[in-house]
Amino acid sequence: MIVVPKVVMVQGSSRGLGLGFVKHNLAKYPESKVIALVEDPKSTIVMSKIRATQLKTLQQFNPNLHIYQLDVTDEQSIQVIPRFFL
Repeated sequence: MIVVPKVVMVQGSSRGLGLGFVKHNLAKYPESKVIALVEDPKSTIVMSKIRATQLKTLQQFNPNLHIYQLDVTDEQSIQVIPRFFL
């Protein structure tokens, strides 16, 4: 029996392993909701803009991909996480 997750949440998804996990889960579980958590989706750093563009491009072709900002040092930012699983 193969278990297909309803929701996959990836922190640090704008680059490296996190971005790789997002791509993998979108390909392997296309019917699952993928929550991509990023530190600052509107970063002014050039490299972050390039990476954010990768996520935005993925989102254009995958309606189940949702990108949200998460600052682990901000309690309000953390408190909204449970709504992703509804």
